Amino acid sequence: MKTTTSLLSAEREQLRAIWNDVYPTQLMHHKSETFDAYINQLEEPEHTLMCANPQPNADSESAIIGWICTFNRNNERWFVLIVDSSCARQGCGTQLLLLALEKYPKLCGWVVEHNDFKKHDGTSYLSPLAFYLKHGFNVTDIRLENEHTSAVKITT
Repeated sequence: MKTTTSLLSAEREQLRAIWNDVYPTQLMHHKSETFDAYINQLEEPEHTLMCANPQPNADSESAIIGWICTFNRNNERWFVLIVDSSCARQGCGTQLLLLALEKYPKLCGWVVEHNDFKKHDGTSYLSPLAFYLKHGFNVTDIRLENEHTSAVKITT
């Protein structure tokens, strides 16, 4: 695991690729600049990266397989979490989430609560809501509805 307040360019590109692979097409970042703009607007970010090869040699770059970022928004600590599809359902998301909750017991996030969206490969985006409920999050009555998504706010 690596925790940092800023991401290297190569890390941003790996995260953008994972983001585009696992999130609905409406949330894709087709250009590095849009992902960079998203990252740059986060207030007091703390990025935790999970790598497939945590001890790369000098000639290799460690492959990121999971990322959780906590940040401030409207006087609350929020998070975003992604796990590479090749590592899904192997405990990576749980491990990252528990690390964040250990440091920030009160977290907020947006979660798509249905399976109606499609990913870039045409498969259904499966809502992670049950995952978050299993880890003690509660669904609020606050919704985010726009041309890109339909989500509900969750909190611990």
